[in-house]
Amino acid sequence: MADWRWDDDQKTIALRRVTPEQAATRTGSRHAARALEVSPGDPRARVLGLAFGLARETRLNTIFQPLPAGEGTTAGEARAAGPAVLNEVLREALTAKRPEIAATAARLLGELKDPVALVQSGERTAPLMMALDHPDIRVQFAATQAILKIGPKIPYRGGRRVVEVLKQAVHSNTGRPHAIIGEVSSERAGEISGMLKELGFETLVALSGKEVFRAAADRTDVELILVHPNIIRWPLSETLSNLRTDARTARVPVVVYGPSRLQERFRSPAPGQTKVTYATLSETPADLAFQIQPVLDQMRREAPTAQQQTLMRKEAIAALSQLADTGNSRLYNLVGTEEALAWAAAEPSFSLSALESLGRIGTRQAQNLIAEFILNSPVNATTKRAREILDAHVARNGLLLKQSVVSELHAGTGVTLINPEP
Repeated sequence: MADWRWDDDQKTIALRRVTPEQAATRTGSRHAARALEVSPGDPRARVLGLAFGLARETRLNTIFQPLPAGEGTTAGEARAAGPAVLNEVLREALTAKRPEIAATAARLLGELKDPVALVQSGERTAPLMMALDHPDIRVQFAATQAILKIGPKIPYRGGRRVVEVLKQAVHSNTGRPHAIIGEVSSERAGEISGMLKELGFETLVALSGKEVFRAAADRTDVELILVHPNIIRWPLSETLSNLRTDARTARVPVVVYGPSRLQERFRSPAPGQTKVTYATLSETPADLAFQIQPVLDQMRREAPTAQQQTLMRKEAIAALSQLADTGNSRLYNLVGTEEALAWAAAEPSFSLSALESLGRIGTRQAQNLIAEFILNSPVNATTKRAREILDAHVARNGLLLKQSVVSELHAGTGVTLINPEP
């Protein structure tokens, strides 16, 4: 798409290639500015003006960078407008499917730390609660950060979802994207897996629809799901329904692949059926890529950058530590986050922070995972700190390890623990 822009070098207007989003932002900004001129007191015009202004100041690859401040910036104007107006900016961005505006508006609401941002208006859900279920993980994470900054004091509807977003962020990694293959035939699974690896994916094979869903829900590095129509233990329709309606998996593109005779059925689904991309069984990676190219393009647009993933993991680990320190399980139940933290602890750059967070969760699983880390790691400064964390965990929560694990710890590392569980 091309648009007329001023060219400083040529000192005249010239055609420049722009994305559809950039063209929409420029056109929308022009109309919003005109609407404000005609009706300066119109709340709707003000909301749209702020939304388009934020779109000019942020991009998807910069949404976690410091926001502009002061006079003359839209971010500064949005802060001054207050939470009620920012709520509507966020709602508008979610409706218009503009994730960069939504993430920025959520961050600004967090900066204001006003509980009104969490209050439902009549029958309308608070936009921050809606943002927690947005398909883009970056919008989910920005909303989570905002809610934690606001700091609700009583249980609220989004508490469980906040923990889920943090868990997913911790569990992600910056390696190659993963694709899940839902397949009952090991031969077909091997063929599809080989093609996807040539297209740049690591693959996970799931033997049932339920396993497909669980694998996708537990990770944030899953960028593609391929399912054969004959999938079992959830049939295809149930598998697709769960993938599309759960906030943890709704963002992941799904491709159904199978014989060509079924292609028309999936191209024109019956009313109420989930519309998905269909690919016929391929013999080469190039043929598969050609069939699902729009899906691959969508995946690349919506995937966080490596830098964003690293930042989200770091901040999510710190947030889980803070939540564990509050000891208020009525607000945030951290049971179920232990494995994600242990996963992060296996990476040197996150080991210490993940272990510290794990040590604050007073569960049997947390204690066992810390012990497992000590047993499976070479003796160094990190494992020495892990021993201290384990000792503190035992002091707070009692010894929750089996005698065999205690003996192994003592034999292999010299750690001495008493009163093991029989």
